[in-house]
Amino acid sequence: MNPRSYWTKTKIAEWMKRRSVPLPPLVTDPMQMLKATMLQLCKKYHREEVFIVEEIIARSKKDIKLLFLPVAHCELNPIELIWALAKG
Repeated sequence: MNPRSYWTKTKIAEWMKRRSVPLPPLVTDPMQMLKATMLQLCKKYHREEVFIVEEIIARSKKDIKLLFLPVAHCELNPIELIWALAKG
């Protein structure tokens, strides 16, 4: 997972160490840097996040298409319509 703004400086520093992110000149320890500077430096080393389901589908030899439901649009989710009927 790539660093997020809600992460602590310690967690970001550990991520930087695992990824071997080079520090700017005159900086010996990432904890000396500001959190915003650390995050800016980490952006160059982000990895694209891939869901496990996407990997499984990519390895399968069948023609499967994965569709994600839009966030915060429950009217487009079929199970919500069924649940509304069941409750009513």
